[in-house]
Amino acid sequence: MPPRVPPPPLKPSEARSLEETGVITKVTTGTDRHALLGLRVLLLTAVPAGIVTMVRVVLHGDRGVTAVVGPLLVLAAGAGAHRMYRNWRANRGKRDQQLMPAAGDVEVRRLRVRTLEGSDSDWMLFGRPRGGDLATGDIAQLRGRRRRDGRAVTRRVTLLATPSGPPVRVVTGRKPLRFLLARFVSQAGYTLAGLLVVWTLLVLLGVFD
Repeated sequence: MPPRVPPPPLKPSEARSLEETGVITKVTTGTDRHALLGLRVLLLTAVPAGIVTMVRVVLHGDRGVTAVVGPLLVLAAGAGAHRMYRNWRANRGKRDQQLMPAAGDVEVRRLRVRTLEGSDSDWMLFGRPRGGDLATGDIAQLRGRRRRDGRAVTRRVTLLATPSGPPVRVVTGRKPLRFLLARFVSQAGYTLAGLLVVWTLLVLLGVFD
């Protein structure tokens, strides 16, 4: 049998909702690591924002809000860079090097489903199963979305007595609280990075003169 070729990555506009029903033919349990990319973006934004602000303070002798925010941005960027370096040193030589702390290892179920049309479909369920586990031979109805990397991810698997129903039970993925909090921090990093971009533009335009 020729090796299964993974689907090509999708453009953001091509991400779409999916719904499939079929028989689970394979269940693999593993872990998946999510890096705090939002903090990395925030750090990369804080570096030029701090430099621009400090240059403004030195050249124009500002003593207002820029004189306060500039040093804070430089200190924050320096502390973040130091943390990145320490994390890189700790993971140096490992296959999955992380430049920023990870949001944690999340339990994941990888499912191979034989759809009613006779084709195979791969799905992922993140988190510890709630409502019972999944096993080969289960008739499942899956709803979710296909991500940009081409992988189909579901948050809810409905197990059916027959392909046409009725439903027997519902299995959902329960993510650890630590992971949810870390993911929130990562998302907040993107928001703060956007605010820093706006701040840098205002400084360059001399709004705080």
